[in-house]
Amino acid sequence: MTTPLNLYATKVFSEQPTALWALDDTTDYVALISEANQDLSTWSISGATVGGAFSENPVPSPFRTLGTNRVLETLGNGGTITFTSPVALDETYLDTELGSVAIGAYFITYSRDVNIRIGYQTDSVELIRETPVPATRDWAFVSQTFSLPDDLTNFRFIIEISFQSTEIPYELAINGINAGQWSEEFHLESSGVYPQPLPSNIDIDSEGVEALAYGLEGASGYYLSRNNVLYAKNSGLPLVYGAFNSTVILPNVNRPSLIVPGFGAMNESGKYKTFTVEFWAKIQSNSILPRRIFGPIASSDGIYVEGPFLKVRLGDVIGTHYVGTWDRPMLINLRLKPEGASLVLNGEEVVSLELDANSLPYPEKFDDSDNDQDWLGFYAYDDVPIIQVDCVGIYPYEVATVVSKRRWVYGQGVDVPNNIKGLNPANSVFIDGSFSKRKELFLPSNGHLEKWGS
Repeated sequence: MTTPLNLYATKVFSEQPTALWALDDTTDYVALISEANQDLSTWSISGATVGGAFSENPVPSPFRTLGTNRVLETLGNGGTITFTSPVALDETYLDTELGSVAIGAYFITYSRDVNIRIGYQTDSVELIRETPVPATRDWAFVSQTFSLPDDLTNFRFIIEISFQSTEIPYELAINGINAGQWSEEFHLESSGVYPQPLPSNIDIDSEGVEALAYGLEGASGYYLSRNNVLYAKNSGLPLVYGAFNSTVILPNVNRPSLIVPGFGAMNESGKYKTFTVEFWAKIQSNSILPRRIFGPIASSDGIYVEGPFLKVRLGDVIGTHYVGTWDRPMLINLRLKPEGASLVLNGEEVVSLELDANSLPYPEKFDDSDNDQDWLGFYAYDDVPIIQVDCVGIYPYEVATVVSKRRWVYGQGVDVPNNIKGLNPANSVFIDGSFSKRKELFLPSNGHLEKWGS
């Protein structure tokens, strides 16, 4: 779900966007254990039963929505309990290019010291690693990471618990069985996501995870996934003050990695309307060729990077701006009107285009197969490997440059350094010389006005 307390999104949402996506949804890795299979009774079990009432209730579990498994030893099992996952995985589920897979879970061992072995088996190999866990009534997290074997036929996860058996059946609790690729940093707090098929009228060969609109029902975008690999993850550092993360866009060959509804922007259905498409971006680019990073899914219009330049293309009309150094947060506003378009970067208009709406070859709302083409996508490439995106909004009016500048300050603002103020009876003053359009500043110094260059 999206977080309703994103401070930056709260501010700009008050300025009447058609839609705003704060991109604070949980999209970190694709879960390889389904929600249904969090119930260990669905696994192959040796030496125990699962279910029933605890003789001693565990403390609240880390993943309360997933349920807590009560595991009770079957006497005579030799002090070993083994679980084998019910679904066999293969190359369809595991991306060999990622090279590894991780699995972890939370355990309460109560009154006994145990050894927890976690691993996998295939038709040709079995690999298990052991972690000793002392007696505890708090949740203990155990995980392992494995390189993928060459043979993935009938790949299944294994969880094995060994202990000193007694005449009293041993009871323990297990919760939050998390498995995924490149998921180690998220296991403690996330059980992953489950990509679903896109709406049938979106012609993109991918699955998706919903990107919920901020403060609205409906109008969802989608983080795209193929072959259990997410190509848009909310794992980057925030680009705006008051956000919790940013969305990292990764290359999804010949496809976008993140899409949002276009509401007519750069589409035939809205060519005579006014729009501003706004988003924050931090781009890593090594490209010497033009690479489109944002635009409609059914045309070549949009925003490009090429070398040190940022470009706007609408039909055959192209505008260029020299950025110079990449890998810095930028507030990008693409303003669209029937008679023209402009690109505003960090509150400064840097590209202006004259257009004739009648001659613009925008894609139709629906194609001949009734697929909806009114979607905007974000793209990455091998030579533009990572793009961080935050707070995507579409406004039904032209956002003024002074408003864009204010939003730039919103996004890059920090707390007032009151530690200095607290030491002296003084107030803090902030001066933006470049934005003031003044050539010189006059500041008091020892009772006299002193001129500074600006």
